[in-house]
Amino acid sequence: MDIETINVFLDSDKATNQNENSFEFRISPPIDIKNDEYCEVYVQNFNTINGLANIRSDEDNSFKFSVGSGSSTSIIITQGYYSANDLKTFINAAFVNASENLEMNYDAKTLKMSLRHTSNNTAFEILETNLSKVLQFTARSYAAGETAISNSPVDLNTHSHNLFFTVPEFNTNSRVSISSNVAPNSICRIPIVSAFGNYITFQAMSPVQSFLIRNNIVSNFTVSILTDTADIYRPGHWSASLVFSIKKLNSDIDSNETLLKIMKNYNPSTQSGYGPMPPRSNHKIKSKKDLQLGAVRENPYWEN
Repeated sequence: MDIETINVFLDSDKATNQNENSFEFRISPPIDIKNDEYCEVYVQNFNTINGLANIRSDEDNSFKFSVGSGSSTSIIITQGYYSANDLKTFINAAFVNASENLEMNYDAKTLKMSLRHTSNNTAFEILETNLSKVLQFTARSYAAGETAISNSPVDLNTHSHNLFFTVPEFNTNSRVSISSNVAPNSICRIPIVSAFGNYITFQAMSPVQSFLIRNNIVSNFTVSILTDTADIYRPGHWSASLVFSIKKLNSDIDSNETLLKIMKNYNPSTQSGYGPMPPRSNHKIKSKKDLQLGAVRENPYWEN
């Protein structure tokens, strides 16, 4: 049974404190979740500008190659957002400036890049970098007259398909595998379907992705927005709405299943923050009779 639904509107410009990594918000008056209540929380909507660069200087943004018996040369791609044709044009201009007879092309039908030596009588080599892997080139030597072709369609936005809305104070037990990193306490995945320069918008649809907290007073929390590579995304401005739906625990079976869901989602690596209380006994629920609220509350699972 719903007791109260509280909508919390967040505006990055109104954060109490902010730094390069996070935004801190204070809730006044605090949201009080009592012992006989639980709260479902979810992100209802989110908006920000898509300013994600797909070529970034903090990743290996160089294209490295050698021609003939010469030493290796690197082209440094200026950080920014590029279409495949934009990137091809940038690299070809760099080849000209470096007096290299190499030419890169992009096939809009196959979505693949190709690289060749224009004289057709000189070998060249592509050395492995992050950019060569994004362009799907095999790092190896190519014989005179041979053309290097991407192994599969090129996705320059491979590292910017999603944003992750994380709140460290909420022990959601949610883990998102991002590259070789982990984004703890991610409460919402926001797909990026808008073009660079347009707005990224998210609107929760039923059934919403919610998580449960109980027996806490929520007075402040911190928001960080992560990319697919677990890097901090710092847009110029963003806004979001969080819904806190407080419900009363009662003696019906559905509420006890909710309690079991809270217990199941408990993160044993921490016993603090906004997560559920840890189990303190070896009590095992064996039947529906054991699911009655009194039985669950009387055993040490829920002692304070």
